[in-house]
Amino acid sequence: MTRTYDFAALCDALDRVAHDDWRRFLRERLDAHDDHAVLDGLARAGWRLAWDDARSPAFRQAETDAGGADLSWSIGAVVSPKGVLRAVRWEGSVFRAGLNPGDRLVSVGGSPFSEEALEAAIRGAADVPVALVAETASGTREVRLDYRGTLRYPHLERIAGTPDRLSALLATRAVSRKSTETPQPR
Repeated sequence: MTRTYDFAALCDALDRVAHDDWRRFLRERLDAHDDHAVLDGLARAGWRLAWDDARSPAFRQAETDAGGADLSWSIGAVVSPKGVLRAVRWEGSVFRAGLNPGDRLVSVGGSPFSEEALEAAIRGAADVPVALVAETASGTREVRLDYRGTLRYPHLERIAGTPDRLSALLATRAVSRKSTETPQPR
């Protein structure tokens, strides 16, 4: 017979290990609909979420794995090298323009679509709206994105003067992963 915990039993068990108001702590995080808990956890680990216009090597690898440029944090879409929208972020500027996954961008600012042209248009979006022509299920459409920024890529940065708890967690994970790997013959 499987015996499971209910929420109250879980909070009681946690309280026996480390006294705290676990019910409140967990409810705040489980019922939240924003990023506060994640960002708070990062800050307590000595890090914060930051943005810049350069992709990290890890971000580039994720784009390669996803098969397209991940512009989720700027215009709100992942775009294949051929201009197909692979993903559209809810309430992002591409979404608000009425474009959907599967639509194909055919031009950017009057020039044929290329990832380079799209990224250049996004870099200049603070001054000139991003103008796109897309082939959609209902025909060809011209749209102007309501986006006034530049390329945005997330990365973590250290909060000066705080303990770095995240690096220690990741180092432990790397060590434990190495210890469970099967040695390869030479």
